[in-house]
Amino acid sequence: MSDVPPKRVNIPDLPMEIMLEIFYLCDVSTILNTRATCRFWRKNLSSYAFLEEIARRWKSKGCSIFAHFGYSSEWTKSLDWVMNMSALTGETSPLHFPFLLTAEGWFQIVGVENGIVCIRYSSMGNKSYLLTWNPISRYSKIISDPNKHYCEGCAFLYSFLYYPNTLDYALLHVYMENPDSSTCVLTMYTSFRRNWNVTVPCPENARRLNPAYVSVNGVVYWVSVITDEEDIQPPYIVSFNIITYSFDQISLPNEGLQGSHTLLVRSGHLCVAANIGDDYSYNSVIWQLDQNSSSFNWTKLFSYSGIGPSYIPATIVDDDIIQIKERHLEVEDIHDFRFTHFHIRCYSPVTGSKKTLQWVNYDNVVKLWTLHKFYPGLFPV
Repeated sequence: MSDVPPKRVNIPDLPMEIMLEIFYLCDVSTILNTRATCRFWRKNLSSYAFLEEIARRWKSKGCSIFAHFGYSSEWTKSLDWVMNMSALTGETSPLHFPFLLTAEGWFQIVGVENGIVCIRYSSMGNKSYLLTWNPISRYSKIISDPNKHYCEGCAFLYSFLYYPNTLDYALLHVYMENPDSSTCVLTMYTSFRRNWNVTVPCPENARRLNPAYVSVNGVVYWVSVITDEEDIQPPYIVSFNIITYSFDQISLPNEGLQGSHTLLVRSGHLCVAANIGDDYSYNSVIWQLDQNSSSFNWTKLFSYSGIGPSYIPATIVDDDIIQIKERHLEVEDIHDFRFTHFHIRCYSPVTGSKKTLQWVNYDNVVKLWTLHKFYPGLFPV
């Protein structure tokens, strides 16, 4: 070892890559406070490269599951709640939304991506708003809800997704202009335009879509729903690309046409779970979509069976599948005494192991409305 002490370097003289490595280790308040000091730090600590690296490193902190629960009655929407659960340990922690609900209020989680939660809510009655919110930085932004401009009682749905490799996101609203419409219209809000000026007519195959969706690389995917028993057309996937403003239709794998379907995302690829069963047991087959310039091909990944109804909400975290089984029970000889069990389980297809994350019991009829996975990040709203 040398007896010569190292040369002292002042912090302002450190190379930028060293400074950024220091900020990667800082807490949220330090980064946000440094951003506010001058334009130099606001630029460097708000760049896509910095925020992407922060998100990548923070993934090691684990993934959270946001499960939106509520009572089945329309009169109790203001009592809905979200369970914030660790996808690794099953531990729960509070999740406080940045708005208040009155007795006539309600909310729904539209989507979660890049650490940003998009929520549609109403504090009172039918007047609704859209909100993008970062639970880590606690910043939020209210966006006008276009649904209030269209007919009451018409079918509609929302989607939330990011443009690839950018800090910008889009909100999609697909709706019918009147109850007799044969087609739908898509309008889109973007964080860089800050308006709903993009309007795209939807093709006929986009008229009957399941509101549940997933997004991959700037493309949002829905599954068609069969509303008429006489409809002999098999289910299919409808996609919309927010860069090209184009719709596409993808056929489901021939072996997986029967039963219910759940869209999933695994390692940046679209997957579908084809679920076949009855009220007591099910079998799920996971397919992955491989897309090239000219065709869509499905690859069968794995299958698994279990006890429960054929449709069980699920999401993929890393390579593990997290499911929430919902079971409603009624005590005999006791009038109107019902309760609900939720079994939240993690299944690892690599090892074939299963573990319980949570048993949740409620002394009433409770429904699971939506299920989302959340990784912390500092993306702006």
